[in-house]
Amino acid sequence: MSWYNLGTINIENWEWQTFPEFDVDARLFRITHRYNDPPVGYLTLCSYFSSGERAVFKRLYPSLTPSLIQAPIPADMRAAGVIARYLQVKPPLRTRWYATSNWQVQIESYDFPANYQGADSDLADLLVELQETQTKIDRLTQRITRLR
Repeated sequence: MSWYNLGTINIENWEWQTFPEFDVDARLFRITHRYNDPPVGYLTLCSYFSSGERAVFKRLYPSLTPSLIQAPIPADMRAAGVIARYLQVKPPLRTRWYATSNWQVQIESYDFPANYQGADSDLADLLVELQETQTKIDRLTQRITRLR
């Protein structure tokens, strides 16, 4: 089991930007943001299929801590045999960042081994739940530190 790098994008405008590598049937992704000055707002992540359709829209909030998200291929696309897609990001018009921010987003897909058929869903759910729990612990720790 390993992470496969789909690429890094520099956020410089409000257009859809496509990650250089395509994804084949992954559902768990690790998002890493890098920036000099924190942006305000979020990015929209979507799946872009060869048919020109976009699906599975998710919000990506900037954080220097890598985050995990689930973005499975929709059932109707899977039923049609479409399991390859590109991932794209676009900041909404209300998102703001400084010209000197050098805001970059890297995305990696989790590569489950072939013998994990059917179990990848459970493992992906557990990984995301673990990260959400860790995020809650980090927030509580910060609050306790501020109260001292």
